[in-house]
Amino acid sequence: MRCTECGWPLAETELVSIHRTSEGFVSYRRCMCGRITIQLREQGASANAGAHVVGTGSVQRLT
Repeated sequence: MRCTECGWPLAETELVSIHRTSEGFVSYRRCMCGRITIQLREQGASANAGAHVVGTGSVQRLT
């Protein structure tokens, strides 16, 4: 999978946090371009299957 903003591989982005849910694991990753991607890896899924991007967004920095 790749970033929807710049195309950078999601596997090479910064892992911000990961949480267990009733459906599996939700991870938040920050791309080099600043976009946050939220992925859901369903329980029992193999390493290459079952991961779904469930949302993306840009981070705004307030000064």
